Amino acid sequence: MSDDTLDEALPQGWTSGRIVTIGLAIALVAVVLAGGYYQRSRIFDWFAGDPTAWPCFIISIIAALLPAAICFAQTVTRRRLLDKLRAVDQLKIGETVYFISAQNSFESIVPAAITGDYLVPLIVNVLSNFLLFMLIFNAFTFDAFLRIPNLFLVGIVPASLSGVDLETYQRGTFSVMGAAFLGNYIYTLAQLLSRVNNNDLFPISLHFYSARAVIAMTTACIFRHSAHALGVNGSDLLMLMGFAAGLAPDLMIVALSRRAFQYLKVWGSRGDPTVRPTSLALLEIDDLTRDKIDRLSELGIDSAHALSRQNPFIIWAKLPYDLGLIIDWIAQAQLYVIVRDEGLANLRKILVTDVFDFRCRLEGEAAMHVLDAVGLTGADAAALSRQFEEDEAYNRLHEVRLALLPGNFRGSGVDQGNGARASE
Repeated sequence: MSDDTLDEALPQGWTSGRIVTIGLAIALVAVVLAGGYYQRSRIFDWFAGDPTAWPCFIISIIAALLPAAICFAQTVTRRRLLDKLRAVDQLKIGETVYFISAQNSFESIVPAAITGDYLVPLIVNVLSNFLLFMLIFNAFTFDAFLRIPNLFLVGIVPASLSGVDLETYQRGTFSVMGAAFLGNYIYTLAQLLSRVNNNDLFPISLHFYSARAVIAMTTACIFRHSAHALGVNGSDLLMLMGFAAGLAPDLMIVALSRRAFQYLKVWGSRGDPTVRPTSLALLEIDDLTRDKIDRLSELGIDSAHALSRQNPFIIWAKLPYDLGLIIDWIAQAQLYVIVRDEGLANLRKILVTDVFDFRCRLEGEAAMHVLDAVGLTGADAAALSRQFEEDEAYNRLHEVRLALLPGNFRGSGVDQGNGARASE
């Protein structure tokens, strides 16, 4: 049953999102009351007797709301991107395929808000972060709980039966799990900033980050109990590994799985390839300094090959660089993808700096100079020309480049025609 069908079946004024919200609120109250009962109402006296209570409570609220605040910034980002495109909509470039594609892409963005599809994911994320932060700040005050053997905190055999202090061991396990949660929280903030900046945030993403906290803490817990078998000793190293489990729980799971398979003598992986393709570094592009490369990496552009297939309007709308400069970077990247490092260096010696220069030199007597520079013969000229004709990225970029010429502004021909008719 879909969400719309479910909402129609509910009484008037009720929706599935509202029911889930109320259920989560009841669960939160139940947790607080249960904790208060377990501690003999100490949780209610905590604010009055502990001078650090209010700061911890406020920090927990702020930290829980910070991911939601980042999500709300998507609304402002979308409006600014569309305003920037509308500023040049009346020009000839407004008719290009890239411009229309970029405009449709930004208009299709559904910003995160406490309504609709984002309601339940945001509430789940905020409540889970708040409860986990409160638990981390106050876990060591639950002395009675730490004295009782717990499957997660102590492992298979209670530490009290193996000559290890039970409370100390369980405190250590909880500390490692807390470090994993903090690592996951930092990862979540970084990923939310990146996704909002790239307009790549969906409701399922928030559920993923909420579930990822549970995965990271559980992985850190298993790692804590398996640390001796993995050859990891020392509390400082355990905390570091717990934090690493929060940043990349999948890698930690792979490491634990490999060690387990080694004990079972089960092998299912193969070696790395002996021949690796060369990476196309952005540093080979003229004028791309480290600061500019960092800005491009925020958009997921981490190589010249990725840059060569980009829509210039999307980059221009998100970064403070001139549109012509961005087109020049993409044109250089397209040439770099074809001729690679040595060919690019040779072409620059004969004043061929981008793919458009290279395409022009393939015609006439100049063709042999560029072909020699990249180690090809005259028989390859026709094939290369056809290669460009069938490359959609090159043709779309060429369309935008032509539209930027002064004589191609939208309405210029109409204005000239009106002027001619007026003179008559």
